[in-house]
Amino acid sequence: MAGPDRRPRLLGIVLSTMLALTFVACGEDEPGDATTAADEPAAFIAELDALCVANQEANVAAIGPIGYDAQNLEEQLEQTELTLQPREEFVSEAEALEAPEELSSDFDAYLSAQEELLAAGTDALAAGRDGDQKAYDEAIAIVGDRSDEAREIAGDMGATQCAGELSSEDEEAVTAVIEEVQMEATPGQCTELFTQSYLDRYFGKEFGDATNDRLLACEQFQESLGEPDLADRVEIDSILGPAPRATAQVTSFEGSRSDAATFVLIEEDDGWRVNDITISG
Repeated sequence: MAGPDRRPRLLGIVLSTMLALTFVACGEDEPGDATTAADEPAAFIAELDALCVANQEANVAAIGPIGYDAQNLEEQLEQTELTLQPREEFVSEAEALEAPEELSSDFDAYLSAQEELLAAGTDALAAGRDGDQKAYDEAIAIVGDRSDEAREIAGDMGATQCAGELSSEDEEAVTAVIEEVQMEATPGQCTELFTQSYLDRYFGKEFGDATNDRLLACEQFQESLGEPDLADRVEIDSILGPAPRATAQVTSFEGSRSDAATFVLIEEDDGWRVNDITISG
């Protein structure tokens, strides 16, 4: 498996957004007007999904470079603080949406979960700054619970992006990257399958390369991996989006001495790349 065995906390905050679609509510359709009362739920869901994708993009821009695998409270606080501003913007923009009557009840519940999630994130940051790890962990647990709740409600409404769904093509691509990283070990993976952030954080002097050449260190590490380090089969329990981030829970690596792990992949111009690997157990 590529990368050293690191055991960080992975924040369970998922934010997302896509180019917003707008619609015009009309009392009586004009000839050629494609928007009707029946279109309102679909147009509303498109707007909500757009907000979710845009916030995911903002989250990746903020956290991707420093990684999602915080090692200590200081790094956890940095992640939490960086995610709060996009979350605040998301909640504010979502609150400004007007849901069609048939979706209003579900959307109110969705907003409530998002508002509680934001409040818990703010509480976590305050507790962490006070050095209260227990209170921080409790608040972050609420963040995870409300995030799961919001995704479930979004799925019920048909907001697939807010529910964290990836397209079948993206799921296949993410699966292929994880399988290749876990079942093979070649120096070429360092330039083809890992983000620059991954190389910067896992290799170089920190990893023991005297020249601080992160690419060279990665290539040397890949060459050092043997059969006991590689899996015969990878079992992925779930993949959560939306793009441009995917979080995959890998439950087993058959034939390998590796434990279960969480993979965070980021979609770049040339495809999906591994940004974090968090070993569990």
